[in-house]
Amino acid sequence: MEQLLPPAIKQKSGYEFFLNGERDINLCIIDFWRWALSNLTSCVTQKLFAEFIVAAALNRHTDVRNENDIYHLETIGGKKIEVFSSAYIQTWSHNGLPNISFTLNPGFDLSVDSPLQSSERLHLIDILIFCLLHHRNEHTLNPLNLSQWTFFVINSHHFKKPSGEKKSISLNKLKQLNPIVCGFENLRRIIESVASE
Repeated sequence: MEQLLPPAIKQKSGYEFFLNGERDINLCIIDFWRWALSNLTSCVTQKLFAEFIVAAALNRHTDVRNENDIYHLETIGGKKIEVFSSAYIQTWSHNGLPNISFTLNPGFDLSVDSPLQSSERLHLIDILIFCLLHHRNEHTLNPLNLSQWTFFVINSHHFKKPSGEKKSISLNKLKQLNPIVCGFENLRRIIESVASE
């Protein structure tokens, strides 16, 4: 059977037109992006947005995200990065502020069917970055304001996966691992420092 390879992907401008046969129609990719990704606080979009923020800090945001990679990002020096995200303000109504936890990606879950087991994937990751949208006022929440984010950076050698079948780590448990905490303005410097450990 002939092997089908994935198509080559290049970054789009957002102004590429939809086609109906050979004819352009009055829709661009940016219309889709507005429709699908305008809610930066939804769980799915927030995760992608957090990855983008880290990529921007590293000046790697002109790359195209590859969702099939074992890791999320790679530094210029070749260090592999895994990104996690969480927030106090959610897209659904809730009473009081939630207890913050970060969902661990499938690569950290031994129950997921994967060619690489959790421990093997963790071995390939150099740096873990936990991104918290810490702002607590829904009226002034703005994920584009990077001062509303806090970043917890830790070398993977210091990370211990929660025991049992847990698929998340609480903020309190994360703090016990002594990550370096910083804002966006220092994120690149901290990543480079942790990468050199």
